Parts: sequence; structure tokens; C-alpha cells
Amino acid sequence: MQLFLTPTSPFARIVLVTALECRLADLRLCWTDPWRSPAELVRANPFCTVPTLVTRQDGAVWDSGVICDYLLSQGAPSAPLRTAAADAARLRRYAAARMLMDVAVRKTVLERHRGPSDQAAGLLIGRATDALARALRQVEPGVAAEPLAGGRADMADLTLAVALEYVRFRHGALYGAEVGAALAAWLESWSPRPALVLTTPAALAARPAYDNLFDMAAS
Repeated sequence: MQLFLTPTSPFARIVLVTALECRLADLRLCWTDPWRSPAELVRANPFCTVPTLVTRQDGAVWDSGVICDYLLSQGAPSAPLRTAAADAARLRRYAAARMLMDVAVRKTVLERHRGPSDQAAGLLIGRATDALARALRQVEPGVAAEPLAGGRADMADLTLAVALEYVRFRHGALYGAEVGAALAAWLESWSPRPALVLTTPAALAARPAYDNLFDMAAS
């Protein structure tokens, strides 16, 4: 399988985390810049977005949630990773984590490409900032009531960890203002997990080969 990704995309990161957690060995990383519309990525995915997974037997799959579901069906994680469909609280956490990523990335893109007199972009950035602040405050009570990370993990927790680290990475002032002690401690308890350590933007800046990541995660 072939995965198109960038070093800083949280959507690509959660796919890579899932692949490592599922102990999938058959994966090749294709580092790319979707903003340049590379022909190989456009052929695989008409939306030209990352992550995009190209499989041998099933063609191309895009959207990080769909790719993660596909990988979960292919791999052999040490413990069940799929968030239980009957557990509404876990599903809410999973949904909140995915929306945190989505809105944080939207805010990043708007801020990067906003013109000096772009009032519409300013309004959208303000709405994204307010939404992120509300979501961060709402997530905290749920994690505060739990023990810190142990051996168990599911997609809700892994996605929330990736989302929070992205907010801290791109929107540090907002993270510092809205993330309380309990949520910060929760994130710090998850951060040493090998699949997370190996996939930070700093770790991926060197554009490592997947084989190296797989070997380090397994060691």
C-alpha cells in the first residue's frame, strides 16, 4: 500500500498512527505537497488531498476516517482499537477529536492565506477560534474523570491526542489559554506512546521511510 501524506497534517498523522498501532508492515510513504497538485496524487484522488491511501486490490481510499476504518480491517492491533458503536460517550469524544482537527486545520489555512483586507476570512477565523475554545473546554471534564493513559487505547483517544497536539503545534496561544491542567495531563500521559512519539511533525520533518518507523514502533 502507498500513503500520500505531509509531515504536519493531523489527518495524515492519525492514519500513520493507526497503521503503526495495527502493526501493518506493507506500507510505503509518499511525501507530497497537495497544494502543488502533483499528478500522481491527482490521479489517485480527484480532490488532491492528504492523506490518500492507494491499495493493491481495492484502489484508492481517501478521507482519514475512511482510511483508518480500512486499516483497522486489515491489521492486527495488540488490542481492539475501534471505538465501540454502542458507547455514546466514546463516540462523542471521537467526534469532538475529529472536529477539533478539522476546525484547527481550517483556521491554519485561513490565517495563512488571508489577505490584508479580507473581512470574510477574519470572520471565519474568529468563528473557528471560538469553536475550538468551546470544544477544548467541553472535552476536559470527560478526561478529568478518567485515569491517565495505560495500555488500553481506541480511536477516540488516539485521535484526541493527535488533535490536541496539532492545536498546541499550530495554535499555541489558544491551547495555553483554553486547555486546563487535567486535559494537559491527559495529553502528556498519552504522548509517550510509540506511535505518537514517532509521528510528531518534528519527527516526520525528515520524511522517514515507513519501514524505519515500523521497526522503531515494534522495538
